[in-house]
Amino acid sequence: SKFSMSDSSPATLSTVTQWAKSGCDWERVYRYLFVYPNELFQVLDGRRWSIAHQIVYHGNVKLLKQILSLFTDNIDIRTESLDHKTLLDVATERKQECAEMYDYVKKLFQQDEFINAAKASNWSKVQAMLAKNSDLANLKPPYSPYFLIHYIVMNGDKKVLTDLQNRCSFNMNVRGNNETPLALAKRLKKTELSEILEPITDQPIPSQRPMVPDLIGSKVSTSQPNQIPSTTFSSLPIPSQKLIGFQRLLLDINNNGDFTV
Repeated sequence: SKFSMSDSSPATLSTVTQWAKSGCDWERVYRYLFVYPNELFQVLDGRRWSIAHQIVYHGNVKLLKQILSLFTDNIDIRTESLDHKTLLDVATERKQECAEMYDYVKKLFQQDEFINAAKASNWSKVQAMLAKNSDLANLKPPYSPYFLIHYIVMNGDKKVLTDLQNRCSFNMNVRGNNETPLALAKRLKKTELSEILEPITDQPIPSQRPMVPDLIGSKVSTSQPNQIPSTTFSSLPIPSQKLIGFQRLLLDINNNGDFTV
């Protein structure tokens, strides 16, 4: 049976974990994690799984995407449960019941591995993964601030860039932390790379505006003003006040979705 609580009770990790386990109140789960994102993988005493594992178990792909976009390169997607299961392990076990989630998490883990290789300048691994799936060149996890081409500019050189250009087709207009690869190369004074990138960058460098992290599978990063992430699946309002970091707030998540300090 579904877990219930008084609408006047403050949300806690315990109650939100129970909501996730019961597969209910997903709007409230999102609102709680919007304020406390670092509790996504936290496991309470007496339990085995985190909220993240429960979301994957129930196959809520849309919610997982929205939660992952709250992070900026500060999440370990491979965090295990107390019974040593990753999100991919759970998704694999539930493959028949939740095929969409399995496909999503499988691609997510692949993109995570790929981007981490680029961050570490492991170009041989990048090449090997591109040989199996060239689409990875223009993909990234929703929490990664950069695409492969940005890491080539930051960590690579002319040889790395020209070699990888022969293996895949880059979209030169993708943006990471609001910068195109060309803009990044110019800022870092990577003259040799700028000379290669400039002729193949089709559009002018966009004006500088904050960027919302992409959802997985998006090949082109679109720039939008910095704003509170949208809960398109929910009719509940998001608070209009600006949150300062993720400092501890006392939440009263009632039927109207109100936040109170």
